[in-house]
Amino acid sequence: MSKGATATCMLAMGSVVSLVAAISLFAGIMTLSLVLCLLFLRWKQPKMHRPLKIPIAIPIVVTALMVIILSVSIYKEPAALIFNLVIISLGLPIYILVFKCEAVKKRLTFMDRVGFYLEKLFSLQYET
Repeated sequence: MSKGATATCMLAMGSVVSLVAAISLFAGIMTLSLVLCLLFLRWKQPKMHRPLKIPIAIPIVVTALMVIILSVSIYKEPAALIFNLVIISLGLPIYILVFKCEAVKKRLTFMDRVGFYLEKLFSLQYET
């Protein structure tokens, strides 16, 4: 639902090209944050069990490439960056509401049970 609303807003503000630029910039920001988290965990918790082990050079190269790609994207489409930062910052109140508010945490136990039964129903539990 939110992806459709975001796409509709972007199409109302501009063209399909601006929509593609905003979505690709968002994907780049998320990829960069993921790789930076991987590097951070490798640095802070080197002994932690990881199901997928890759050489450290790969995340470093990906980080450098993503910084270059994002720099070019921001230089060419600065409005897309502003749009993406607004969308990302809208998630902060939801995070605070869901994870910091005690009244909402009590309601989450119901959702945990629903999620558990859906995992069992669709066999989504993975062995570690």
